[in-house]
Amino acid sequence: MQLEQLQYLVEVSRTKSLNQAAQRIYVSPQSLGSAIRKLEQECQVSLLRRSSTGVTLSPDGEAFVRVAEEIIARMEELRNWGRQQRDECRLNFYTTYSLNQEIFSRRATDFCREHPNFQITFSSKPRSEILKSLPADSKSCALLLEQAGVFSEDAYGEMGLKVVKSRPDRLVVCVSRTMPLSRQKSTSVREVLKYPFVSFEYQDDDVPCGIDILKRCGEPNVVLSTSNMHLFWQTIAGGAAIGFAMEEKTTANKIPEQYGINLVPLRTRRADFDYVFFLLKPEKSSLSPAENEFLLRML
Repeated sequence: MQLEQLQYLVEVSRTKSLNQAAQRIYVSPQSLGSAIRKLEQECQVSLLRRSSTGVTLSPDGEAFVRVAEEIIARMEELRNWGRQQRDECRLNFYTTYSLNQEIFSRRATDFCREHPNFQITFSSKPRSEILKSLPADSKSCALLLEQAGVFSEDAYGEMGLKVVKSRPDRLVVCVSRTMPLSRQKSTSVREVLKYPFVSFEYQDDDVPCGIDILKRCGEPNVVLSTSNMHLFWQTIAGGAAIGFAMEEKTTANKIPEQYGINLVPLRTRRADFDYVFFLLKPEKSSLSPAENEFLLRML
């Protein structure tokens, strides 16, 4: 049984004529009649009543056509889904300026290699602008960072946004492997305050960075502030200073191996050092299955 046989029978049921049906679907009456006879033989039922005035459906034919129309409709849905996968995989991906430098580009590149028709546009904006514009863009999503104690899915729901996925992370101390501190299993805030510090200048407008939190505990000796991520890691790797970074993200990007540094956890009960990475999309988004799969792969 082939789909075209079902389409032939449905067309005959609409025109009540083999000749008219054949003209509408651009086949010969002989080919159409032969296809329907084979269908009758396969199903072992008589689908048509033939007469000198035309053809009509038999009772079995009427029941058969109802099922055939459902199958044809489902097949069209599948075709439309395939077209959407091919033509509509266009996603606007927003993040803040500070996160843009570590945007999990390896995962995005691997995904686009697997899905050659997938088109994604990366843009960096201030956090406040992202939250303002995201609900109105149904083909968009955003990767953001927030302190764990502040993060609330309900709060974003009130903005017309949905948290697709979240992942906890924490600040750890980044230390050159040439320094004795790098060999410790953990360290305290008090001990960290004894070392020179390099601060990465995040441009998130309302998320405190590690150095901001450290200032609540004492007076850190900040010898360098930079928004250049490579310079930040080079300064730590050379032993000139220590710094803060997100543990999971830094490990995933293979920074310790690349720069020769160790990550030392903090011994502290303060919740300030715990963060959450999360993906947002509009509540009324129109993302395709491939676009939703991309979001899940990004975090």
